[in-house]
This record gives sequence, C-alpha cells and structure tokens, in this order.
Amino acid sequence: MYAATPIPPERRLHERLVRLAFRAVAHAGECPDLTDQGAHAGDRRRPRQITHRQLHTEPAAHGGHPKVIDDDMLTFAVALKDKGVPVPDIAKKFTIKTGKNAGKSPSVASLYRALAEAEAEAAAVDEGLPLRPKPVRIRRPGEPLTAEEIELREGLQAQPHPNAELR
Repeated sequence: MYAATPIPPERRLHERLVRLAFRAVAHAGECPDLTDQGAHAGDRRRPRQITHRQLHTEPAAHGGHPKVIDDDMLTFAVALKDKGVPVPDIAKKFTIKTGKNAGKSPSVASLYRALAEAEAEAAAVDEGLPLRPKPVRIRRPGEPLTAEEIELREGLQAQPHPNAELR
C-alpha cells in the first residue's frame, strides 16, 4: 500500500481561499460573464467554473526570476567592458547577492545577455527611437493626401532606383 503524502500548509490555504471565492460568487450571484453568455439563474456550477478560470488566467503576483545582475553591477560591467576587460574576467569580479547561488559568480552567458540588453536600450535611446511605435492613421483610398504625405512621396520618387545602374 502507498503512504499518503501530506498536503503542505500553503497548498491547503490556497485551496481554502479558492473555495471561499467560489462560495462568495455563487451566493452573491455576481458574475459578469454569466449575463453575457445567457446562463440560467439556477446554474450554480457555471459561476464557479468561470471564477476558477479567472483565478488561473490572471498574471501571478510574483515578479518572476530574481535578477542575478543588478543595475549597479551592470553599470560597472559596461564600464569595464568599455575599458577592454574580457567578459569572463568581468564575471569573475562579481558575486550574486541573493538567491540560492548567493556568493557565487554569475555565469558568463548571463553577463553577455545583460550587456546585450543594456546596449540595445542605449542604442534605442541614442537613436532617438521611441520605445513604442507611434500609432498611425490608415488613410482610405478616396481621401486626399496631406502636405506631409505629398512631400514624402515627391522625395521618394526623386530618388534614383537602387538597381538603376545595373539595368
């Protein structure tokens, strides 16, 4: 026979909270999805299913994996790389402050990844490119061109074709 594994207290608390949420929705009768889908008033299972689905599709409360290389380490690493220090030597100079690998050096791959992200951010800021694209209004075929669009069209048509010398 198999021995039953005990349920951890965190799991039991989570299950109790989920059950309480189900009961609250079932007794209150408030579920915006039910009115949209035309469910019956006596159906008690449907609000529970919807609430359960909403609980598990919402983003988690935690912020993901903790950073191995914080902002101070990154600025120092960028400065060392600009001086010409090899990345493996830079990685040996740092120690991870938190987590299960605290006290160890970060991997060279993590440092390369952090440096690449920092360079990409700096390049986007240096080029004056916005971090998000500008929304554009799509013109209908019958609408007249604006002065800016006419100027752009004339400038593009005045340019020589890139393959003109091959022809």
